[in-house]
Amino acid sequence: MTKRLVIFLSICSLPFLAMLVVNEVPNNPKQTDKYLKERCTRNCHNVGCQHWQSSYDRDPTSIKKFNKQVFDWYVYALHNNPLNMNYGAINLFVFFLIYPLFGGLLLWRILTHSIK
Repeated sequence: MTKRLVIFLSICSLPFLAMLVVNEVPNNPKQTDKYLKERCTRNCHNVGCQHWQSSYDRDPTSIKKFNKQVFDWYVYALHNNPLNMNYGAINLFVFFLIYPLFGGLLLWRILTHSIK
């Protein structure tokens, strides 16, 4: 049982390690809420990304079309959720409760049925 638990906890810690590496290793520019023509900022998240929209308008590839469909569905689902929660609350609910719980259960099921 302890071998399974160590493997389970090790695998569960990998997303946090990846987050640490992505956020701390590169020399990222300072965060800002202002629109900058040369790169995306928090303004793109809060208002909508004009960089992506202009790229999509110039060259709407199949990948960009699929990405737009997924994003539009996600935004629609966030605004029309059955729990009547706002954007921030539903994101916290999904990404900090549902996904980790579901992923942890799946991972534990895989470990308990594959390691003897």
